[in-house]
Amino acid sequence: MKLGTTELILILVVALVVFGPSKLPELGKLAGQAVGSFKKYVNSFEGEWKEDAGPVRTEQAVKKTAETQAAMTEETASQMKSENREQAEGIRISNEAAV
Repeated sequence: MKLGTTELILILVVALVVFGPSKLPELGKLAGQAVGSFKKYVNSFEGEWKEDAGPVRTEQAVKKTAETQAAMTEETASQMKSENREQAEGIRISNEAAV
């Protein structure tokens, strides 16, 4: 939600009427400090969250990669066994035909 110029002027006029001209600069300073503190807190929380989530994502990626490699290795080994059986069968048939 963004405030337009009209809304900001209305807020300033109401603050001027409620708090008076002598307190307005002090309130502005306090409001600025509060917003700054809130931004620092949010940035700190965001940084901690990203740091905590990073290793989890990395561990999950490593685990998934290892699982994929294992599956590929099993598939390759299975294909090689199948090809070896076919070659052995072809050799056996050719040897029988030669005899």
